[in-house]
Amino acid sequence: MDLNTLLYIFYAILGLGLIVFIHELGHFLAAKKVGVKVHAFSVGFDPTIFGRKMRLFSFKWGETEYIIGLIPLGGYVKMAGESELSDEVQSGTGGQVDPEKDRWLVSKSAGARAVVFAAGAVFNIVSAMIFFLIAFSLGVKFLEPTIGLIEPNSAAWRAGIHEGDKVIKIDGKEVDEFSELMIAVALGEKDKALDITVLRGETDEHTFTVKPELNVARGINEIGIRPGTTLGIGPIVPGSPLDDAGFKEGDKIIGGRFGHLELTDQSHIIQIHPLITESDSLPFELLCERDGKPLGWKVVTPKINKDADPRPMLGVMPLFARSVKAIRPESNALSVFKPGDRITEMNGKPFISFSAQSLQKEEGRDKISLTIESADGTTKTSEFDPKDISKWVIEREIAWQSHSATLATLSEASALKKAGLETGDTIIQIGNDWISSHADVGAKASSHGKSEVELQVIRKGKRVQPPLKLEASLLTGLDKKVWDENPLVAVLRKNSASAKMGIESWSKVTKIGDQEINNWDNLREAVGKSKGNEVEVAWIDPAGAAKTGKAKLDAPEFQKYGIASENIHTLKQESSFLGAASLGAKRTWISAKWVFMTLKGLARRQVAAKNLSGPVGIVHLIVRVSDMGLGTLIYYLALISVNLGIFNLLPIPILDGGHLLFLLIEKVKGSPVSIKAQEIATTVCFFLFIGLALFVTYHDILRLLRF
Repeated sequence: MDLNTLLYIFYAILGLGLIVFIHELGHFLAAKKVGVKVHAFSVGFDPTIFGRKMRLFSFKWGETEYIIGLIPLGGYVKMAGESELSDEVQSGTGGQVDPEKDRWLVSKSAGARAVVFAAGAVFNIVSAMIFFLIAFSLGVKFLEPTIGLIEPNSAAWRAGIHEGDKVIKIDGKEVDEFSELMIAVALGEKDKALDITVLRGETDEHTFTVKPELNVARGINEIGIRPGTTLGIGPIVPGSPLDDAGFKEGDKIIGGRFGHLELTDQSHIIQIHPLITESDSLPFELLCERDGKPLGWKVVTPKINKDADPRPMLGVMPLFARSVKAIRPESNALSVFKPGDRITEMNGKPFISFSAQSLQKEEGRDKISLTIESADGTTKTSEFDPKDISKWVIEREIAWQSHSATLATLSEASALKKAGLETGDTIIQIGNDWISSHADVGAKASSHGKSEVELQVIRKGKRVQPPLKLEASLLTGLDKKVWDENPLVAVLRKNSASAKMGIESWSKVTKIGDQEINNWDNLREAVGKSKGNEVEVAWIDPAGAAKTGKAKLDAPEFQKYGIASENIHTLKQESSFLGAASLGAKRTWISAKWVFMTLKGLARRQVAAKNLSGPVGIVHLIVRVSDMGLGTLIYYLALISVNLGIFNLLPIPILDGGHLLFLLIEKVKGSPVSIKAQEIATTVCFFLFIGLALFVTYHDILRLLRF
């Protein structure tokens, strides 16, 4: 962790402490205003350790002790007679009645107490408006509402939204930043579609109707989009491929060529980075601009970094059977494919994927031949223009469904064998439900509610016809040993250890050294253990023949390119006081509305509680935005302040809003809520809040580990 990160964490803690301090300051000033005796007002906390108060500084002025606590997070106000349960109220001093009992909080009118309890939240909301004003005066960076990547077959993809589209309206309301789009999607009305208006190019407007879908894993509604990004070149290593090609640090990438793939549209730039990694030893071209001026196309030739300490690698990746799941509505691929189709061969060789490498290997061909197997088992072979295939790849016009539910060795006595399944069969569909992994099989079979289900199965590279029909009960509760978790492999590099041994794509690695390979984790573990030594590898080739070979599992390390992506931001700044104040008031209202929409989403189970954040998540957020400028940092502190203020007004015992609720009941019924009832409600809510705090902290840490 570098010094800057530590400083940002310190600033984040101070910022969060400031917000809590403002909250307590509201209570303090309100208490003084209505005549409540205040024993102590602390900035930060001063816990007692080994009998000593951990304070940096303290002094007494009048009746109040002012404290600066050692822990710079928040603060507190200690008032006389804060509740009917306090020691002062029960016995006073030495059992005597306090002569200033009329200055106890509980002795004040319901209205006066309400002022004290509400003041903290009011101060948070008012201070947020001031923070927003300052932030917009300095300038705030927002994520531009431009679409970066779209998940194939997502709601946005099916609706016709494209990468590079800039969202300008949602249901007729203007959109200024990407988070507004995400919040509108996540917190919209249940089962209600959104009208999303985008700007395509400079002037071309389109409106699409998109219905958000629940992401079960995240517990939130999504439409499958990510923010727009740009690519730039970082520090140049002398003698590296980028140095040889004439690039400099800070150059902005505006285009890339990878064989038949050419990416020059801004909406596709983000895809250049993974294609560079995938290209490995194959040359590619980059188009950059320097200080706003194009540099022209430059050829980049990867080369081995002999100074690197390469990690052991076999040079393969998992290869799963794949089918066409969906096609973009406006794509010309619709005239070629339909859902359920599989590409089995490309130019007479087993098809692996439409990757930069696979297409570059076909460089120079006028046509690319594809053999396509349809859902009914019929096959056809057709030739296509490489530019069409490149367009399918660039535009992500085809959504693929991967299948890995493959059966291991079945005995002759096996019920599955007797029902018609064979060793090595891959189940790809049950009825109309796609199967991604063996975990799907039992769930999909039982969800049909039928005694018999229809299975689509791939056997030795071809679809079994007619589809098999099995008793649903045979597919539920299957032992994990029934499934073959060791996937087929795709050979990635022509100079890799796997290629040198003669391993082909669509083979299955069964042993490395003395370790049996049963799944992909086994394979990675065995390769790692080789430590670059020569080992014997056993595999089964695509024809089913068992083979062995020896190789040193050291893959050449190619030069790193120092290319990084960065989200596209836009700066919003108001030089005039009135303009900044207007934006501040608008943002305060929007932020408050987001809080209520989130609570509504939680209540209606449209938003999972695991999406909430606690102090750990808040500090992490502040650290992330700290390098985006002081204005942006203050803007996020304002958001947190609004959230804290409104949260504290919720009518829940233990919160300020809970006290206000008790006061409202007291006003209506003419007498205070019984001490016993308050005690029970407060205790229950205390333990619930402890549980909630542990819950959100756990998920904050999980997100932090994934980040």
